[in-house]
Amino acid sequence: MISDEPLRNLVPVQFQKAGQGEYLTGWDKRQVEAVGLLKLDILGIDALQYIQRCLDLIKERTGEEIEPEDLGELNDPEVYQNFAEGNTELVWQMNQFGAIRLLKRLRPDRFDHLVATTSLIRPGPQNAGITDEYVRRRHGEKTESVHSLLDEILEATHGLMVYQEDVIKVVHDIGGFTWGEADRIRKDIGKKKGVEYLRKTYLDRFVAGAARFDIPERTAARIWNQIAEFGQYGFNRAHATGYSILSYWTMFLKVRYPLEFMTAALEAESDAEKRRLYIKEAKRLGLTVTAPDVNVSGFSYVIDPDLENTIRAGLVDVKGVGAKTVEKIVAGAPYESFRDFVDRSDANRTAVVAFLRIGALDRLVDAPKHVEENVVDILKVRTRKKPHLKDKYWSQLETDGKLDTDEGGQYTTTEREKYRLDLVALPPSIHPARKAVDWLTENCDHITFQPIGRFESLFDGEFSSIHQAFVGTIAKVKYYQDSNRAAEGYGTARESEKNYENRIAKVHLEDETGSLTFRTSAEQLGRIGAGNLSVGKMFVVIGHSIGFWQIGAGQVIDLGPLMEPGAERPESGTPEELITRDPFAGFREFLNGRQALRTFEQGKRKFRTCAFIVSAESRLTKKRQRMMTICAMDWTGAFRDLVLWPSDYPVYAKRFVPGSILLLHLKSRVERGKTRRYFLNTSDGKSSTMPFEQYYERNTREE
Repeated sequence: MISDEPLRNLVPVQFQKAGQGEYLTGWDKRQVEAVGLLKLDILGIDALQYIQRCLDLIKERTGEEIEPEDLGELNDPEVYQNFAEGNTELVWQMNQFGAIRLLKRLRPDRFDHLVATTSLIRPGPQNAGITDEYVRRRHGEKTESVHSLLDEILEATHGLMVYQEDVIKVVHDIGGFTWGEADRIRKDIGKKKGVEYLRKTYLDRFVAGAARFDIPERTAARIWNQIAEFGQYGFNRAHATGYSILSYWTMFLKVRYPLEFMTAALEAESDAEKRRLYIKEAKRLGLTVTAPDVNVSGFSYVIDPDLENTIRAGLVDVKGVGAKTVEKIVAGAPYESFRDFVDRSDANRTAVVAFLRIGALDRLVDAPKHVEENVVDILKVRTRKKPHLKDKYWSQLETDGKLDTDEGGQYTTTEREKYRLDLVALPPSIHPARKAVDWLTENCDHITFQPIGRFESLFDGEFSSIHQAFVGTIAKVKYYQDSNRAAEGYGTARESEKNYENRIAKVHLEDETGSLTFRTSAEQLGRIGAGNLSVGKMFVVIGHSIGFWQIGAGQVIDLGPLMEPGAERPESGTPEELITRDPFAGFREFLNGRQALRTFEQGKRKFRTCAFIVSAESRLTKKRQRMMTICAMDWTGAFRDLVLWPSDYPVYAKRFVPGSILLLHLKSRVERGKTRRYFLNTSDGKSSTMPFEQYYERNTREE
């Protein structure tokens, strides 16, 4: 609330806390405005913090003073190119999956497009079809014109009412309402008073006003219907513009000053999971984020003055090191030697060991691993209060060889990267998933694995099909109740907290190219064991379908046991067998010679094929009927989803046994304009399924 005299003279007030803090009032917005006060909602935006910090770092490094308002003229082509490519990690309001997907479709090249994106990513315009229509019109698709005057008013938004200001202008310019009346109509629409109420209250006057421009009554009514429908998706353009300016500023700094921008962002972020994503983005930008150094690092992340494009993690980010210890270390830097550091820093044993392990003392210590082994004896020097006794003790340490050694004094690369991951949350330079990829390349050449970074490019629209195999390490796991199984009597929600018989898991999988989220079924979770879905473990995921933001897992396979030296071969018929044994070994020449058989890639409307059943998951429909989704692989290594409808389920479901190979008669169709789905063809009287062995024996006998 804002007033030109003390608030207590105008409204009832109280302190936020007894006798202190901000004022509060028990009156609501309308009561406050009724006595003449202006009520404002002030938003705290974290992006402003690292924008300002970034500008401060630019000034410190280059002497260049920049105000936020000076960040380009909102017309930098490289900035818009990055928006169009979806490189929006850390970009205000544009780093969510829905925004990235819309930006890639929209391909913005001017500021108006960013403002529209901010408005169109919300559920309202998407559900109303406005988002898709805007994208089509932006790329030149011709549409029917309702009236030339309306086209002129809505030229900036391709003839669509996207903003609340559009409604006000149309009502004022065409309907002849005053600006105040037009704003009242906008409020009534926003309050969702209903199409019938708006029609009775305003339509006749709007039609009369439109008649001034010789607009027929029927056309005026069409325009009014557009206005009335606007309430479900309208957004304030001024609000969207303010947000979009912040989006542009953050992208501009990220593109033009990546080192300062990423340092400021890492410094401002306290969440470890977000920092991990920021570090990955810094790597994509060509930057290095490395461990702290006691002579260079500050309290938090800093730019290393000696190394090009390098950011040092802060000393306070080291696990087990307190803020007071860090303050004293930073105040005393730089240190001439390890002895100087021990004498002046007051770092305890935990801190010294952590610094040795992550490399924060590498400039001062030649054999850090050897020094760690002797750290207890070394720190006893602090019990010697007199200088000559300290000198004598340090000399004795050198004589005893506790400060240096000729061999065995260094940590291995594996040890150091593990310590940096555990103590500073710095990811290894080579992603652990690389090891799995190398192993699969050598041992599983019958399946093609896609880099996870290709996930978004494979994604096509709001619903699509992802039939690919991915390999990566688990970054995060969250469990949910499977309402389908709970409804079938598998246990209550309370019971599911204690066991996993009716739970599903949402798992974040990542490799060095990106990350994706997949969902397991309750059956898969029961087979794997919830305890095995732990962070850092390596898994193969064969995706079978995608909703708005995640893929369903046709199969989830733990690679750890398979990669162990001397590991036993998996049991026949298990999912793990798919990795270690080619199910079509010895049959490819035969299958390629069958003109009657088609691969998934070749098959279109109706075709016969041969497929390995990866998984078969049954579920209940909304009408409580049972159906099945099958993940299948043909002999080229391509995966597809097959759907078994409730009408066919009782007859055919038992035939789809995971690990078996079947001859299938399929049909397919394109749904939602882009996604091809496959079904078992049971309508033409032919045998829809047959064991492959039976088909193979019959044909080889005939030949």
